[in-house]
Amino acid sequence: IYFHNPERCRLSLVPGVGFWFGTVSKKHFRLIEFAVHKNHQGEGYGRALFEELCQYVSGLGLNKITLRTSMYESAINFWERIGGAKVVGVKKDDYELEIDLGA
Repeated sequence: IYFHNPERCRLSLVPGVGFWFGTVSKKHFRLIEFAVHKNHQGEGYGRALFEELCQYVSGLGLNKITLRTSMYESAINFWERIGGAKVVGVKKDDYELEIDLGA
């Protein structure tokens, strides 16, 4: 993946379990990938990774995470439940989501 400002990217990895990856902007954190291996889903790793992500983003002085998720996958349920994500738009087959950490 090519980014114009790779120094503004962040990766957090739990080997064999899951990861999140995104980039920092002036006003929010853009989550690009977030995954938990299917063998470890439902064990709390997604919540733990999300909590780590929120701490990181808050530590930057930001209070919003943006991301996309497919309209055809159940991931939107995860984001609504765990992060209170709100759909703010649609691009092709993806929902554009925002998570407000200041709420």
